[in-house]
Amino acid sequence: MNPHRTRNHGSREHRESIKRMLDKTKRDNRTKVLRGQLQKMAVRFTSSFGPDWDAIDAFKSKEKYLSKKFESTGNELKLNGHVVARHHKDGIEVSNAGHDTNKTYSTIKGLGIHARNQKGITKLNNKVIDVNSGEFVLVPHKDISDKPITYTKTRPQKRYRSVGEQSKFRDLVEKNEAETQGRKNKLPLSQINIQPKDQKQINKITGVKSPIGKEILGVEAHHILSHKKNPGLRTNPNNGIMIPKQDHKMLTSFAKLKGRLQKIAAKGDIIPTKYYGGNPKSTIKMKPKEFLDKTSSTGLQESIAENRKIEHNSGVISDLNNTHSGNPTDNNYVRENTKEKKYYIEQDKDGNYTRDFHKYYKSEDMEGVNELDFIDENTKPTTYKGKTPTGWRGHDTRNKILGTGEDTTGFDRTGEEIFRGDEAGSTEYFKRKLRRGDSIERPFLSVNDKNKVTSHEGRHRSRAMMEEGITEEEVNVMGDMSKDYYGIKDVISGQQNSLDEIKRQSDLAEKIRRTKPFEFQKRMKGKKSESAQISPQALKEKLDKIKEDTRAPIFGRFSKLDKKD
Repeated sequence: MNPHRTRNHGSREHRESIKRMLDKTKRDNRTKVLRGQLQKMAVRFTSSFGPDWDAIDAFKSKEKYLSKKFESTGNELKLNGHVVARHHKDGIEVSNAGHDTNKTYSTIKGLGIHARNQKGITKLNNKVIDVNSGEFVLVPHKDISDKPITYTKTRPQKRYRSVGEQSKFRDLVEKNEAETQGRKNKLPLSQINIQPKDQKQINKITGVKSPIGKEILGVEAHHILSHKKNPGLRTNPNNGIMIPKQDHKMLTSFAKLKGRLQKIAAKGDIIPTKYYGGNPKSTIKMKPKEFLDKTSSTGLQESIAENRKIEHNSGVISDLNNTHSGNPTDNNYVRENTKEKKYYIEQDKDGNYTRDFHKYYKSEDMEGVNELDFIDENTKPTTYKGKTPTGWRGHDTRNKILGTGEDTTGFDRTGEEIFRGDEAGSTEYFKRKLRRGDSIERPFLSVNDKNKVTSHEGRHRSRAMMEEGITEEEVNVMGDMSKDYYGIKDVISGQQNSLDEIKRQSDLAEKIRRTKPFEFQKRMKGKKSESAQISPQALKEKLDKIKEDTRAPIFGRFSKLDKKD
């Protein structure tokens, strides 16, 4: 039963009950009104970088309004002095006024009219427009929404800069270029496009009367150098250029595509690396470049001493310094396996050593042979111990590219291969093995009781793995087992004359503010050795310039080829 049916409607209790219900209704209604106002304020607040909603409301009501960037004349809506909308008896005419900017399109969307860019095509009310033409599009009343147009937001991408940083950078670049071009308070002209003035000059030179187009504005700030790799240039206006929106999108898309292709190339069809040798219990895993950085290199020493560009572990020859590492463009470097050998009699016909042996012993460009095989000092023997050579001696081991030298593949001479002679030959040899899926010996590091590398083996193997896109290699560590550093590669410091050691010395010099210069050895010319001194600051600058290997590994993998090739 309803208690109100039996209640005295004239009683005090009844009047208070009615009053409470009315008060609650008023509060609810007031809450709804306030919530709507707050939502409207929120929309306008979050759109502070977008349209001026008061200007839009004034234009819709055909009233006058003026703010810093927007103006409503009653009949026209202007953004930065350019007409973006105007009333028409059949609806509203809208235009980007040749300003292909987000603010322009957000203003048009604020009027309840569709404006968006999809896959490089800009549309106003579903009509494709030339973003540089400034043409007007008539939108009928029936196609105009009462509410602003909003689109479903896509998943936010990882940002390397805040919105504030992006906005600051754009404003600085825009102001910088506008002032340079004498276009104060205007958007600058794009420097990557042919402007009317340029076209007139071209027509004058060529004699061809090509159409004179409209001015193409720079509306997006593009970083000249990557702000990801150079954080200090994120907001530097000198590292920016104003370009059209579609060109900026194209450059951004190209950079993403390039990155994807490099990743695809790096992954490729890589065959898992097979290893042999070493003690599995003392094996650690590290990046090939980490191994290279911790191993010594006289090539690195020489690059610093001779004030040459340092391309440690990333250049053509990678500072690999042995018989395979001579720079073919440098006359001072002569590859041992391309030297023309002279020959002398080391043993007589009876196998006894001759006096010539002592005369030419350890001579780099002379090779002793048996008298049975000797022809003359300038001719390589065609026999071995008086007989026709067999095995690896039985075929031509000269480099097929250079036509000279010997095939020196190291310790593994099984199935001798001829490798290229224009860069680190052993690296090319190991790259072939990796692509075939052949086993390679584990590189090793010998480490003392202070966890410092004292010797190594395997730079060519590591370089080959790095170029093939292999991200991790197995390294055998030999040293004091009691230190239990296996698996903790970061505690292993680099060998003398390694990049790791030189970087550690440079970092320490910076901390203690060292002023005494470092000394580095130049290449030996004959028996003469020279050194050069370099200041700690100059050394740090050189080391900071060393870049990672940016070359994409070879696309074609052996596994994709016919096995019989």
